[in-house]
Amino acid sequence: MGKYDTPELNLEPDELAAAIDEEDDDPYANPDDDDDENGIEGGLDEFENRPVVGTSEWKKLISEINKPAALSLKGDYLREKTDKKHRMGDLLAGCFSVYKDQKPGDPDGNQFYDWLDAMPDLQRLMIVANAGKAGEHMRDTQGAKSPDANIKPSMVKAFMKGVAYLDRIGRKSHRVKFVGGTAKLNGVDFSTSDMRTVLSGQGFAIWVMSEKGKLYAGSHVKGMVHHSSFLEGENVMCGGELIADAGKIKYLSAKTGHYKATTSHLVWALTVFETCVNNFDGIKVLVFKDQTVAGVKKAVPKLLAPRDVINDPFGYDAWGDLGPKRIEWIRSGQWGNFSA
Repeated sequence: MGKYDTPELNLEPDELAAAIDEEDDDPYANPDDDDDENGIEGGLDEFENRPVVGTSEWKKLISEINKPAALSLKGDYLREKTDKKHRMGDLLAGCFSVYKDQKPGDPDGNQFYDWLDAMPDLQRLMIVANAGKAGEHMRDTQGAKSPDANIKPSMVKAFMKGVAYLDRIGRKSHRVKFVGGTAKLNGVDFSTSDMRTVLSGQGFAIWVMSEKGKLYAGSHVKGMVHHSSFLEGENVMCGGELIADAGKIKYLSAKTGHYKATTSHLVWALTVFETCVNNFDGIKVLVFKDQTVAGVKKAVPKLLAPRDVINDPFGYDAWGDLGPKRIEWIRSGQWGNFSA
């Protein structure tokens, strides 16, 4: 792999870790990455939307959509962005807790990163396995905690390399464009069949939409590829998980822990999708409705048509517990199993 080549981000975790480890320097750095005055997406403008709508018309259309405040990283996720290596924020928090115990003379952590970077791999593995939130760093495809015994040294090494923050060139390969209402990724009809996410497993992808209404998507690899990867930790308007097949968006959620999207943000993204896709009314949108079940109030998952969400944005929440059974229904397209 050349010094400035971007690794394929849909590799299995161990393969990606090995690819990243081939170079001592940051493989995501690019000296030619000089975003222009248009900001983080400078240089990526191209013909958008249906064939009869050009770039300027599409930009105007997007700008006129009632826009909530953009979503930014907060808490431990902001720590991921501010770290020069973009290591997982919750991992850094756990390591910092150990550091304060071992180095009580440096409560502000001035030497924290030097201490962490100089640590032997085995010691780092033990800290990841035992410190703070370590048990949450590894989850199976249904979101359940995995045993510490499953934490591999190669994964810890990948975590310490940091989350991929894609430059302009790397970001371009994850840009989903719409041609005549069909979603295209790298020039072919967009499909998520070979992608996967930590929460939902095979067949799903994570996505974000920028403030310019541009869609980015790809596999989710814990500790290496997050929602924050696509736009280098900068603000987004929405994000979550999706399923696409043969260039059509089939399913959409606002599940993103990094950005905590709300229903208002989901509605904004849906309004953008309405201008782009030719199967808008066929998309299944995951939302949650507060209901009392057996005397207990809970957020019940619903799969709705996009216009139902747009027309009642305050009637639903973007967040809730889905569970492995419903994830499998979504994966296999068993929409009818969801309650009306």
